[in-house]
Amino acid sequence: MQVMFDAHVTPLINVRRARVSKDDEISTATSDYLSLKVQTNALTGTVNSPYEVTFGCLSSELAAVLEGLASSKHGFIVKAINVEPAVETLTNAPPGFTGMPGNQPIRGNPPRQALGGRPQPGGGNPSAANRPIILLNERRLKVTLSSTPLRRSSNAMEQVKKIGQLCRQHYEKMVLVIVLLLLAGAVWVLYGKSQEENDKVREMTEGYTKKSGKPIPPVSLQPFESAMKSATNRPSLSYAGQHNLFNPVKWQQNRGGGSVIKVQSGTEVGVGAMRIVSVTPLLLSISFEKTATSGTEVTGYHTMVTNEMATLPRLRRIAQYVAMDAGKNPMLATNTQVFVMTDFKGLLMPNGIRRRFEDFDNEASQLLPR
Repeated sequence: MQVMFDAHVTPLINVRRARVSKDDEISTATSDYLSLKVQTNALTGTVNSPYEVTFGCLSSELAAVLEGLASSKHGFIVKAINVEPAVETLTNAPPGFTGMPGNQPIRGNPPRQALGGRPQPGGGNPSAANRPIILLNERRLKVTLSSTPLRRSSNAMEQVKKIGQLCRQHYEKMVLVIVLLLLAGAVWVLYGKSQEENDKVREMTEGYTKKSGKPIPPVSLQPFESAMKSATNRPSLSYAGQHNLFNPVKWQQNRGGGSVIKVQSGTEVGVGAMRIVSVTPLLLSISFEKTATSGTEVTGYHTMVTNEMATLPRLRRIAQYVAMDAGKNPMLATNTQVFVMTDFKGLLMPNGIRRRFEDFDNEASQLLPR
């Protein structure tokens, strides 16, 4: 626009540009926007923004505009120029002057006078003979200029921003890489210094001859070996037995009272201290209770068996009925839990009963009265 202002173009009729925003896309005003789009040249790294400017001017002013675009510090590409006569009206023309066809005076400006023509003194209307002859009457032009300003793409700046953002995100890694490089440099310097010292030491020993002398006796390692054997083969420690630090003496008293017993070996109390005081036999006794009769006939005998060796209380006293012929007739030996009667003496009060035990390998015995 500054180029237009410097060229004194008038009037500035219209300016059209490409659509760049969302509001531009939805706008229906075709007089303000071009159908062209903003393009980026990847090869040159420039952005082309098309513009179309319509203005009125004279030919000299159009030349000033083109010269201003060419000498501008900003890049411009003039795509096309459409020049057509401007539509004007006659103003400030002399009375009675109609002008030539196609050559109307400029609006607001008097027509240029021909060479040698001078106005009549007195301010009156000149006569037809003394009227100036117009040789050239320049008309104003309507110019439509299509140009494309060039500007550098911001891709380079975006790349710089991306690099800066990447550095901010991974600054720990960058610091680590720098530290590692410094450490590598320090190692290299130290290695060079160590090589220099080795060279100096080697130079110091050069030129000296080795003298013969008594060799140094070998170092005896016998004391150290003895100490090592003593440390590895240490004596074993026994914390059992009479060691009262880890095995204190136990004193125990019976629940019913009495003297306190010192427990040393463990046999003073418990099972080891049990002694046999007396031995009492466990007896198996059979007693005669009564005679079973049927009328005047004796059918059997009622006995009571006491077994002190039985583990269950119900088996310690057993009442057993003994039939007369149980020993001879197995069908009658129905209740023979302990013994079977094989023979008897006497009838109502038997003087003796022979029996055979069911247990104890069928041992036979005789039951006599006391």
